[in-house]
Amino acid sequence: MIYRRCGNNPASGCVIRGTGFRGPTSRGRGSSRGVHPRESVEHGVESMQDAVRRSWFRAGGGVWCAAALMGALWGVSGCSPSEYRSDADEVAYDLIKDKQKEALDKAEPFTIERPQMTLRRRLLRKQGLPVSGEASLGADRLEPIEHWPEEDYPRRIDQGGGPIEPFEKGESIELTMEEALQVGARTSREYQSQKENVYRSALDLDLEKDAFRNTYFGMLDGVLSTDQSSGSTTGLEGGGDFELQRQFESGANLSTRLATDLAHLISSDRGTAVGSVFDASISVPLLRGAGRHIVTEPMTQAERDLVYSIWDFERFKREFAVNIVQTYYDVLQAQDQLRNSRNTYENQVRATRRQRAMAEEGRIRQEDVAQALQQELQVRNAWIRAQEGYQNALDRLKITLGLPADAEIEVDRSELQRLRQSTGERLAEDVPTPSQADQQEVPASDAPVELDVPTRQGEDIFGIKESRAVRLALNNRLDLRIRQGRVYDSQRQVVVAADALRADLTLTGNAGFGEGRSLGTVGLGTGQLRPEEGFYSAGVMLDLPWERTSERNIYRNSYIQLQQAVRNVQDLEDEVKQSIRSQLRALLQARESYKIQVLAERVAEVRVDRTRRFQELGRGNVTSRDVNEAQTALLDARNAVTSALIDYRLSTLELQRDMGVLNVNEKGLYREYELQQQNG
Repeated sequence: MIYRRCGNNPASGCVIRGTGFRGPTSRGRGSSRGVHPRESVEHGVESMQDAVRRSWFRAGGGVWCAAALMGALWGVSGCSPSEYRSDADEVAYDLIKDKQKEALDKAEPFTIERPQMTLRRRLLRKQGLPVSGEASLGADRLEPIEHWPEEDYPRRIDQGGGPIEPFEKGESIELTMEEALQVGARTSREYQSQKENVYRSALDLDLEKDAFRNTYFGMLDGVLSTDQSSGSTTGLEGGGDFELQRQFESGANLSTRLATDLAHLISSDRGTAVGSVFDASISVPLLRGAGRHIVTEPMTQAERDLVYSIWDFERFKREFAVNIVQTYYDVLQAQDQLRNSRNTYENQVRATRRQRAMAEEGRIRQEDVAQALQQELQVRNAWIRAQEGYQNALDRLKITLGLPADAEIEVDRSELQRLRQSTGERLAEDVPTPSQADQQEVPASDAPVELDVPTRQGEDIFGIKESRAVRLALNNRLDLRIRQGRVYDSQRQVVVAADALRADLTLTGNAGFGEGRSLGTVGLGTGQLRPEEGFYSAGVMLDLPWERTSERNIYRNSYIQLQQAVRNVQDLEDEVKQSIRSQLRALLQARESYKIQVLAERVAEVRVDRTRRFQELGRGNVTSRDVNEAQTALLDARNAVTSALIDYRLSTLELQRDMGVLNVNEKGLYREYELQQQNG
């Protein structure tokens, strides 16, 4: 991969990196068919030599000083902070896109730039909610401090956006389940932190790749000096250093340097001399530290860490989506309980009034009226607790979504009704009504008892076989993939640690030629780059492996770390199996519990109706206590029906999440797995 870093000129003071030197006019990203590294080095050196010969050798002292000053100012200015930030984004997003394809077989839109005008800010503004400072509204609302590097960043955005349509000032809003999922993906602080972890991993990988790119450095200096020891000699000395370094994946390290000196006498004869020196060195490890698998190990690990972070984020999205659904249903359940408590309270008030009237007629005792009044107070207390429970559940949903706890929002009440129609009615198809149950033939008391054992048979994900569910989880759980990847990482660390035990055998080479100039050597004239008069050397350095105590311990610990990584896989694998088995049992229990609670609700409704009518007719010695107990049983049954239905729905999502088959896109919306895919 070849690409341009800011400036793309050695003299600019910015570092240029890439697999090939593309010249000062290259823009953007280059083709993957770049210049060969060896050609790059030679071309870079020749280009610098030619530039020096063409310009400096012909320049006078004043012209050279002006050029040096301009070059220095250009180098100091470098690139703007916004260019550096944009370059980091470009590199990181490209790496993330590539690794998404590798890790997930797909590439999704990814950015860590949050929409500033989130629903949170709109609620704070439109509903006039108090804030502690500008930070509550977003980073773009902060007042820039002194020496702030970018005037227009973070960008100040005032437009709306997101899944929620514009609403009027002071107006409460209603969130559907789908909107809540999308708001969470845009507004949740935890969700944003997870995305930033992926971005940081991409920057870490880029930094590791940076070690294997051509790196150019440039430096200019100038000194005005006077020597009084041998007459008054005043002059200007200056120079420029241009350096190219390259670390090769084989382990070889190449460094080249071209230095040019200028000496100009201001006093006496005003002579001028230019000198140039070129030197290069190379080192090639032959034993310890040699080989691509050793040299590139940090980069390899950084690549795998980026894949791991993408898997972590993908698993987090699934957990986050299920968490939002659960919190949303908690609000619906609390809302349903509040409605049931209110209805029960109203019914109890009416019942107390009727019993007072009946007591005045002498049809019941005053003690029954006292019991009814006591029950009314208890029901009122339950209604007040239900109000508190609903508000607490609603606040938890707001916090989960990253919204202000004091914002005025509501949930979509029809969501629970849709759940009852889509799931509840199907599950309760075979639940008999009380009249049907009364018509069924009752076996004799001494007849054998045959229990109806529940089975995992159904038309949805509930019908999956346990063995199939476990295999799906083992194949799709991303956290298990990470643990398995860590085993391979530990194996590579054993190889690297073993390599460190070997002797160091390094082949070295050096070359240098040219002549430098200073005020004292102005009279020698211009120095020339004469390779035929240079100094060259080649050698071999051997470091015998006599002291390797630290390396020995690291090597032994690498095997321990490998065993720990293997055990971590085994631990998680067993946890996955236990989780799937537990979720299947929970799903079975939730289905059967819902059926039982539906039947219990129907029985409770009949009981309330009968006790009320019997009391009014004065039949069966029905007391106020009987009526109150029937009302309480009906309230509990209705709450239990809603709770069991929500438990069943959440169990289906949690099972898919734990099997790793619940797909969640970048907007936070999920797509469920189909039974046909599993059993097909």
